This record gives sequence, structure tokens and C-alpha cells, in this order.
Amino acid sequence: MKALLLVLPAAVLVACGSTTNTTGGAATPTAEPTSAPTASAAATATPAPATAPPTAASTPAPPAGVVVATGSAGAAGTVLVNAQGHTLYRFTPEAHGAISCTSGCTGTWMPVTVPSGQQVQPQGSLSGTFTLVTRPEGTRQAAYNGWPLYAFAGDSAGGTANGQGIAGKWFAVTPTVAAAGM
Repeated sequence: MKALLLVLPAAVLVACGSTTNTTGGAATPTAEPTSAPTASAAATATPAPATAPPTAASTPAPPAGVVVATGSAGAAGTVLVNAQGHTLYRFTPEAHGAISCTSGCTGTWMPVTVPSGQQVQPQGSLSGTFTLVTRPEGTRQAAYNGWPLYAFAGDSAGGTANGQGIAGKWFAVTPTVAAAGM
């Protein structure tokens, strides 16, 4: 009886892979039949579980965020920094809410952007208020006490504030910076 059951699947495979000769002849297989499983292979096969256990991928992760913390930046003192420890800056012409660092400016002063669905994740003790402002091209930029935040391309390592005072308009953001006059 077992031998009959093992041969039957092979016959079904041949029948499914055959075509009929339209000239009136016998059916011709289009593929080589596969060998039937042996009794030992069938006996050692492990059936798949009826319901797979939940995996980590099936559990949604909490929304990620852009980290802002405090750090020391030489003469600038305690300043806001990004996740890499780089000093964050404000641009004084933006005191009234209008983003003015656009296009070529953003090659040197990179806006701290926050992807859709994410928020600023403050680390440590920061008493100011974080908000998001929409840039002219539509991205969302992190702001602290109303000041849009930027990183400076000239800060190649954490703990530096090479952008401090550039053009008399760029300043490292301190945790106690006064609110922008929006």
C-alpha cells in the first residue's frame, strides 16, 4: 500500500506537466518526471507548524527620532549637539520665523531635518521647547526655542564650535538661549 501512495504523486506530476499531441497521437510529457520520495524521506520529514510564532519584524517599532543633547564645545561652553556630538547653531536672520538659509547655504550649514513620522528626541536636561518648522522645500527642521537648528560643515569632530560667530550671524545654541522673536 505504501508503495502505491509513493508512486501516485509521481503520476500526478507527469499528468500535470503533459500536453496532448493535436495530431491524434498520445500525450507527450513536457518535463521529466521527478522521482517519488522514498519511504525514509517521508518518515523523517518534519511538518510545518500550523501557526508561525510572532517575530520581531511583526511588532511595530516605536517612532525613531532625531537626537539632540548637550555637550561641551570649548569657548562656546555647553551647547546643543546632534547624535554625533557636533555643535548645533542658529542663524540670527531667522529670528522672526522665516527660513533664510536655503540652497547654497545648506551646503555649509546643514539643517537638522526630522523625517516624517519622527520627532526630536531630547537627551538629558533641556528646559527649552522643541518644535518643527517647515522649510521652503517641504522638509521639517528641528527648532529649539523657536530657532531652527543647523550643523556646520567646518565642525569635523564633536566638541568643536568652528562656526561660532561666523559673519556675526551664526551662533552655537545654548540650552538657555532666549526664544526667537517669532
